[in-house]
Amino acid sequence: MRDLLTGVAILLLLALTAALIGPHIVDWNSRRDLIAQQVSQALGGPVSIEGPIRLELLPTPTLKLGHVRIAGDGVVTGTVGRFRAKLSVPPLMRGNIRMTEVILHGADLTISPKARPGSPTEDPGLLSSSAIDQLVIRNSRLRLISANGSSHVDLTGVEGQFEAQSLEGPFRGGAAFDIDGKRLALRLSTGKIADGAIRLKAQIENDAAATRIDYDGSLQLAANSIVADGVLAASGNASLTLGERVEHMIWRWSSHVASGNGLVALDKIEIALGNADRQAVLTGIGDIDWKRERAANIILSGRQIDLDRLLAGEDRKALVTPESLLRAALGSMAGKVALPLAGTLDVSLGSLMVGGEAILGPRLLIDASASGAMLRQASGEMPGRTVLNLD
Repeated sequence: MRDLLTGVAILLLLALTAALIGPHIVDWNSRRDLIAQQVSQALGGPVSIEGPIRLELLPTPTLKLGHVRIAGDGVVTGTVGRFRAKLSVPPLMRGNIRMTEVILHGADLTISPKARPGSPTEDPGLLSSSAIDQLVIRNSRLRLISANGSSHVDLTGVEGQFEAQSLEGPFRGGAAFDIDGKRLALRLSTGKIADGAIRLKAQIENDAAATRIDYDGSLQLAANSIVADGVLAASGNASLTLGERVEHMIWRWSSHVASGNGLVALDKIEIALGNADRQAVLTGIGDIDWKRERAANIILSGRQIDLDRLLAGEDRKALVTPESLLRAALGSMAGKVALPLAGTLDVSLGSLMVGGEAILGPRLLIDASASGAMLRQASGEMPGRTVLNLD
C-alpha cells in the first residue's frame, strides 16, 4: 500500500511539473497559424497574431497573446494590444477552444453594422458555435460607424464587462467611456439574436449632468440602416435663471420610436417639466427624415400650463411677467444654443397662465438648427382680448 501511495504521489508530482514547465518548453510561436485559426473561430472574425504567444495551464488554463489584429469585412475590425483568455478544460482536451473569460487591454476597434457579403459575421453557425462567457475591456477605444457609413462616434477610455452565452447572445453587462469630453455609463441586457434582430434594454447615464437615457425595444442592423421599434426615454435636471434666483426642475421625455430606411417615426411623445406637484405636460407626434434639410418635424400640444405655479419657486410667491418671459425666450433663441438636429417645432396650448393673466390659445412655431433656434411665429389672445400675431 505504501508503495502504491508513493507511486501515485510521484505521478502527481510529475503531472504538476509538466503543467508548470511544459508550456514553456513548447514553441507556441511555431503554432501561430493554428492558434490564430482557433481564436478566429471563437471571435467570429479572421485574426492574425503579431505578438508573442504564451499558454499557462496552472492555476487556470490561460492563453496570452500580444498585438492581435482582427481583419476582414466583418462588423468588428481593429487591433488588441494584449489579449488574455481563460480556457475551459474539457473542450481543450478535445482540441477545441472555449473561452470562459476574455480580457482585451488596449484595444482599438471599429464597429460597423454594414458587413459586406462573405464576411464571417454572416455565418450564423459560426456565431452560435463560438462562446465567450465573459468579455472584459480595459483602457480601449471604440469607433462606432453609422449604418450608412457617413458618420462615426469615438468612445475613448472604455472600461467594461459583459457576459454572454454565445456571440449571438443573450448579453448583459455595463461599461464606462468618454465621448466629447463627457464620461458616460452604460448598462444593457439583451435576448438572443434572431433573424438579425435583438431585444434590447439599455440605459446611459451622465452623472455629472444628472441626465439619463433609456431604451426598451427591438434593434436590427439592416442594409444601410438601423431598424428600431421600442420606447425611448430621457430625464434629467434643468436650471433656469429667473432674475436673481435659479429655479431647479426635473424634466422627462418619452416616445415610441420606429425607424428604418432613413426615417424615424415618433409617436406618443410626452414631455414633462417640473416637479410632480407643479408640472407642465406636453404631448404630440413627430418624424425625422434624414433626406430633408430640416430633418425633424415635431408637433406638441397641451391643455393648460400655469407658468406662475411652475416657476414660482418654493415660496410660491414670485410671478413671471409676460414681458420677462418673452425677453428670456427670445434671448435664448438668438443663436446662443447649438442644437444637434435641424427641424421645426410647433407648440400649441389651450391656455397659458403668466403673471396672473391667461393667454388663450397660444401657439409657437420654432425653427431649430446647428446655429441655434429662432422664433418664426407666435400667436394667441392676450388679456383684454388683444390678439397677438408675430411673423
